[in-house]
Amino acid sequence: MRIKTIVAAGLLAAGVVAGGQAIASADVYEGTYYSRAACSGAGQAIVDSAYTPYYYWQCEQDYSGNWDLYLS
Repeated sequence: MRIKTIVAAGLLAAGVVAGGQAIASADVYEGTYYSRAACSGAGQAIVDSAYTPYYYWQCEQDYSGNWDLYLS
């Protein structure tokens, strides 16, 4: 009985850590821009800012031709 409890607690702890990592690395939607240049400029400005927790940016074109900025 005691071994099952220890194993279950270990699996639960591993699941919490793995789930937290997945949430921590998720992309954050920042905004929509009309051109790729505007999206890229905004992404680089945010990443270069001294007070931001983000290190990477990515622009993706949506179904209507606008550009969505995601930060991670």
